[in-house]
Amino acid sequence: MDPNGPIVDPAWAAARARAADLPLDGWYAEPFPAGEARALLCRLGAAGPGLAWPARLAEVIARAALERPWEAAWMNLRALAPDGRAAALAELVRGQLLVARRLRAGRAHLEAGFRLAAPHLDARGYLVLLRRHARLAALPLSEAPRPPAPLAALLAEAGVAARLAAAAGRARPRAPAPPDRCDTVG
Repeated sequence: MDPNGPIVDPAWAAARARAADLPLDGWYAEPFPAGEARALLCRLGAAGPGLAWPARLAEVIARAALERPWEAAWMNLRALAPDGRAAALAELVRGQLLVARRLRAGRAHLEAGFRLAAPHLDARGYLVLLRRHARLAALPLSEAPRPPAPLAALLAEAGVAARLAAAAGRARPRAPAPPDRCDTVG
């Protein structure tokens, strides 16, 4: 099992029947080939307005991959979240899509998503997200978008940034504190 969590294919996610079938510790923002994203949007559009929540999530990811406006679709997705677990996943995915383009706003969504997801995660999933977010905390982010990068490249860049910061004598960025410290210290 990948220590950074599973990489989730949007087409696979669209085929799931329920939001509960999607992993909270997954990475949903891998660069998605434009042709596949267009094909997925066509399939989802042909399905009509009664899309299941996972298909709506896949639509947001495909729109982001094509650099089409996706914020309104994300707001609908968040509003239609069937439960707290799905709401957490929506926040995490928004954060991932923004961080993959190295946008500063993504960090706040990752943190909010982690707080919302914590009660729904098993121990392994909790640690996967905690470690991934701690490593991504060192990633230099800005207001200007860059082309989306795969998770492995983002983690490598964050590792280099952390080592450079340590070499320069600056403190390493801290990971967000878990919502309840008693589960990490006993």
